[in-house]
Amino acid sequence: MRSPLRTLTTRALAFALLGTGLIPLTVAGGATPATAADPLPVSDPTGSGNWVYSPAYSDDFGATSVDTSKWQPMPLTYSDVWRWDASDIAESGGNLSLNSEYAPNDSFNETPSGWQTVSADSWSPLADYVTTTQHRSGSSALVHYNYWSYDVTTQQKVSSLADGTYTFSAWVWTGGANDQTQSLVANNCGSTNTATSLSIPKSNGAYTLYTLSGIKVTGGSCSVGLKSASNEKGWTRLDDASFTADGGGTNLLTDPGFETRVNTPYQSGGVISLDTIKYGYVEASIKASATAFPGTCPAFWLEHIDPVWGNEIDIEEIGQSTSSPKWVSMTDHNWKSPTSTTLTSHTGDYTAGSSLNGSFHTYGLEWGPGYLKFYVDGVLARTYDNTDYNQTGMNIILSQGIRSPYNSSPTATGFPATSQIGYVHVWKKADMEVDDADMVRGATATPQVPGDGQGEDLFRYGGTWAQNSDSAAYTSTTHTSSSAGATSTFEFYGTGASLVGATGPAQGQAKVSIDGGTPVGIDEYSATAAAQHTVFSSTGLTAGHHTLTLTVSGTSQSASAGTAVSVDAAHVLN
Repeated sequence: MRSPLRTLTTRALAFALLGTGLIPLTVAGGATPATAADPLPVSDPTGSGNWVYSPAYSDDFGATSVDTSKWQPMPLTYSDVWRWDASDIAESGGNLSLNSEYAPNDSFNETPSGWQTVSADSWSPLADYVTTTQHRSGSSALVHYNYWSYDVTTQQKVSSLADGTYTFSAWVWTGGANDQTQSLVANNCGSTNTATSLSIPKSNGAYTLYTLSGIKVTGGSCSVGLKSASNEKGWTRLDDASFTADGGGTNLLTDPGFETRVNTPYQSGGVISLDTIKYGYVEASIKASATAFPGTCPAFWLEHIDPVWGNEIDIEEIGQSTSSPKWVSMTDHNWKSPTSTTLTSHTGDYTAGSSLNGSFHTYGLEWGPGYLKFYVDGVLARTYDNTDYNQTGMNIILSQGIRSPYNSSPTATGFPATSQIGYVHVWKKADMEVDDADMVRGATATPQVPGDGQGEDLFRYGGTWAQNSDSAAYTSTTHTSSSAGATSTFEFYGTGASLVGATGPAQGQAKVSIDGGTPVGIDEYSATAAAQHTVFSSTGLTAGHHTLTLTVSGTSQSASAGTAVSVDAAHVLN
């Protein structure tokens, strides 16, 4: 769900590289020029990084309630030890307070008793759980839901079956995302099993009985259950399932109504941004709770899961060490990629100069093409280079979780425990270069919504292009095409963008448009070859998500020896 586009502050002295000179960037319509009062990163107090403050993403928490145009309560959980609860979020006194409390309750159960979770990737197992809300009968039901993309099956293996034909039925309620799919499934029932699934409408409005019949069982066992998938916020509920032999008989399922539940001992507060961010400098001032240490874990992190990529960057996690209150964990996770559905993680630990509990400290992340830089109190604490994180924009998350020793031995001692966030500040580069080699990887050809994460600040090439070695280019490569109709698409968040190519005696013509507007013709011909030449620039755009599209014309002026058009880089301007 995208939040409405909002206007960013723009520095009046920002510049865009055009031709051989520096030309002042026009302030976008509706934008307010930055002032001397704009904050700078703690790690860059002089502003040498050329940062532009972004109030659209930032929050000083000076109100009496959470800004619902920027944040919503965390809608999911990661553990059977705690559940997120909106009652543990409060904004007052210039701070956002995130509380954790010992509150055993069986209203949420992450693991359905007697059932097995089967997933398409490492992230999706978080999508199925048992809840006491909106059940059909009894007091609970199974739910498939997640804030991001998921593909999960909850099934039960029934053994000691006589060969024969069986029927699986359940009451299902669906609704939510347009792209969601769900079905009753039967699998691993023997070689003669021909009836394997029954598709269920994506939005049926109420619990409805569905029946998958004709399930042929040979070999003594069969697994039946619910499979569902959604790319964004789809949900499915299942209750009162039944698996019987044809001709009658008892229900062979264990816990068919999902009534077996266990207590979740803790509940905590957390908020997630409605908008995604891609690249920039993200910083927060956080005071960790000292009443339940180690164990309570205030965290400042970024995350986004889509059908192809799943990325997470933990800017800080405090309170997991049993030995030092100065210890902070900075970890990046790749939940899935085009070539893997297995979680891979890289962790960097840092010991601060003083205790991180009971007083405010700053935590920052500089995120740019191919690199991550982590800061604690303005000190560079970790650097990690990885182009996988180029592929997704991410939501900003502030939360408090429960770690050792409380996750193994729940107790009320030390609770309630509250951490506070003084601010979240975000900056963008006034001029950020993205090289032609930074491309969308693993996506389908279907156009994606600008700013939905995957695709932003990346090139997408359509038609015939060649990537060429060029020592004079920004990073020694360019993309070149002479094929009429070939396209290079670049989505970005900013107030303008410029496109860099190579000019020369065999170069041709193309047309460039912004957001589908009137195309502007460009010509890369010149009598002498020149690299890193700005061939197009658009400034003064309303701050927000935009798309630049270059289309190769397949033509050239008569003096040219060819029709090739090259793309070397783009500059995103704020």
